[in-house]
Amino acid sequence: MEATFWLARRLPPCTELLPIISQALEREWTLRERVVMRLHFLYCDFCERYLKQLRFMREAARTGADKIYEAPSPVTPALSTEARNRLKSALRSGSE
Repeated sequence: MEATFWLARRLPPCTELLPIISQALEREWTLRERVVMRLHFLYCDFCERYLKQLRFMREAARTGADKIYEAPSPVTPALSTEARNRLKSALRSGSE
């Protein structure tokens, strides 16, 4: 635990690393950036989770959300005209 605090005090804070994490999808990290990120991820789960979420969203955008998630359930049929009129009249009488 003591080593973790020592490491955290010597590495850049999350606010400085977030732009670099965001750039991970657009360019390769330098060797120094990779080492700093790996060390930072040892004590910061939030930044590691942020990188995973960015990668997931990128993959979802590439493949299409329909391939990642299940297909939505079929749309329920529209209400009949009679049912719509009853709802309208009930809403009107309730708002007066």
